[in-house]
Amino acid sequence: YRLNGLSWQEIRSQELQLAALADGDYLLELKASNDGFNWSEIESVHFQISPPLWKSPWFYALVSTLAVLLIGFLAWRRVINVKRREREKRYLQKKLTELEQQALGAMMNPHFIFNTLNSIQHFFNQHDTADANEYLARFAQLIRLNMEVVQKPLTPLDEELDRLQIYLDLEQLRFGDKMSYQLEVSLEIDTEEIMIPAMLMQPFVENAIWHGIAQSKTKGWVHVQLKMLDEDTLRIRIDDNGPGVFSSQFVKKSAHTSRGVEITRSRLHHYSPKASLIFSERKSELGEVLGTQVELRLPV
Repeated sequence: YRLNGLSWQEIRSQELQLAALADGDYLLELKASNDGFNWSEIESVHFQISPPLWKSPWFYALVSTLAVLLIGFLAWRRVINVKRREREKRYLQKKLTELEQQALGAMMNPHFIFNTLNSIQHFFNQHDTADANEYLARFAQLIRLNMEVVQKPLTPLDEELDRLQIYLDLEQLRFGDKMSYQLEVSLEIDTEEIMIPAMLMQPFVENAIWHGIAQSKTKGWVHVQLKMLDEDTLRIRIDDNGPGVFSSQFVKKSAHTSRGVEITRSRLHHYSPKASLIFSERKSELGEVLGTQVELRLPV
C-alpha cells in the first residue's frame, strides 16, 4: 500500500491501520500478492479526515467574537471603575473641604471670640491701652492666619506651631496668673519640612484650657510636647491638670465642644488610616486623677 503517492509499504496482515493521520484528503492505493511476485490490480480508496472542532472556521469566528466581547467588557468595566474612583475622589475631596470649613468654625468657636473681645474691652476700660493694643494685634493676627490656613488641607508644622503659640498667648493674657503653658518641640523635628493637617492641635488645647483651667480653682497649666517616635512617626502629646477627660463633670460640660474633636477624628482618618488619637487620664499612685492626656500619632 501507499498513501498519497508515496513509496510502497509491504505488510503481511490482512488489516491495515493508519494511525495519527492529520486532517485532510488522502488517496490510499492497495495491491495484494500470494507469492510476492504476481500482484493484483491496484485498488484506490479516497477518504477525508475532518479537521478538529478548534480548527473549524465557525470556531475561529466564535472565539474572535467572544474575544472582542471580552475586551469590550473589560474596557467597559475599566471605564466604570475609573469613573467610580473619580466620583469617590471628588466626594472625599468635597467631604474634606467641608470638614476643613467646619473645623475653622469649631476651632475658632464663638465663646473664644466673645471672651477675647470682652478681654480687649476690659483692658480699654482699665485704661491699659498697651495690653489692649497687644491683645487686639495678636487676636487680629490669629484670625488672619486661621482664614489663610482654612484653604489648605496641609500646613507646615512651623506655621501650625506659630498659630498655636498666638492662641496660647491670647488665652494666657486673658487668664493672667491663673494659667501657664509650655510648648516643647524636640530638636530632631524639621518643622519646616513636616506637613500636618491644618489647625490640628488647637481643639485639644482649647479643651484643655476650657475644662482644665477655666473650671479649676487652682492655677492650671497646659503642656504641649512634640517628638519623633521614629523617622516616620510624629507624636503630639497635650497634657493638662484638669478634672480628667472621663469624669462626669468634664463629659457634661464638654458636650458642645466635642464637635471639634469629632471633626478632627474625621480629618485624621482622611489624612492617613495609620494616624491615631488616644485620650487618657494621668493618675497618682493613689488613683487620684491628675489631669488629661491627649496623644496624636501621625505618619509624616
